[in-house]
Amino acid sequence: MSIKFRHSLLVGLCVISSSAFAAVKEYHLIIDEGKLNLTGKPVQRITVNGQFPAPTLEFTEGDEAIIHVQNNLDHQDSSLHWHGLLLPGLMDGVPGFNGFQGIKPGQKFSYRFKVRQNGTYWYHAHSKGQEQDGLYGALLIHPKNRNTIPAHEKTERDYVVMLSEFHEQSSQSIQNNLKKSADYY
Repeated sequence: MSIKFRHSLLVGLCVISSSAFAAVKEYHLIIDEGKLNLTGKPVQRITVNGQFPAPTLEFTEGDEAIIHVQNNLDHQDSSLHWHGLLLPGLMDGVPGFNGFQGIKPGQKFSYRFKVRQNGTYWYHAHSKGQEQDGLYGALLIHPKNRNTIPAHEKTERDYVVMLSEFHEQSSQSIQNNLKKSADYY
């Protein structure tokens, strides 16, 4: 009995997703406290990487964002919420929401998500009055196809303007006063 072998050529189609080429943009943020003097009176406020407000984070639509956060606050859980971003629930940064429990003092948490949109946003704490005490910053997401912007619309430089109230009292003092009377201020 004779067996004949046929050689066949296997042709495969390889599809590579554009996400395979997405840039990974990584930040390291350290939440801490520091003295600020904006009004002539030194006050203790929350800082991120020693800055008040927190640093501006920049991404391009399609990036993989990795944001490592270290909570150096004494006796306070912390968190960061990425306001307006389309994210998996656990990465939203609101304690008690979708399994996120906050970041304990002395602990780290890494937020990881695909940047699915563009525009100007902000990030802020969702823990006690930490946002009012300075835990907030700007978030810029550039369009994926920046080169498609017409020449007459291009600028030499973008500036971020973030408006916020500043008060010499702590967020806890403000909260206590508002509990006494909604018209306190």
